[in-house]
Amino acid sequence: MRRIARIFGVTGGLFVAGLVAGAVVGALMAPLVAVRIGFSGEALFAAFMGAVLGGVLGAILGPLTAWTVARDIPIWRIIVHAVAGTMAGALVGLVIKWQPIALTFVGFVVGVLVLRLRTRREVYDSPSVRER
Repeated sequence: MRRIARIFGVTGGLFVAGLVAGAVVGALMAPLVAVRIGFSGEALFAAFMGAVLGGVLGAILGPLTAWTVARDIPIWRIIVHAVAGTMAGALVGLVIKWQPIALTFVGFVVGVLVLRLRTRREVYDSPSVRER
């Protein structure tokens, strides 16, 4: 029973971390959206919707990513790479003016996959693994 409680506790923490990180990324993108669409009431609404959408997606994708793709990676590294990839994808979408929400998701996936590949390389290149 303790194991299940611990799993739910960790998943709840990942949910909250994903929610906060997604909302912050969504809100941080608002000034860039405001520059693109002009400063108006729509820009404030875009900031709010970005935070809401980012929070919802972060709350779903955070635990899913941590429990599947990045299970053996420290949580702080998952958050940093996911946020960096998400921001990069959103910036590319805003700069080229093509599907910024879709490219935001693509950036998230690329950030997590880069982390996964880099972590495997670091583990397999370590001296303790090479000696076996």
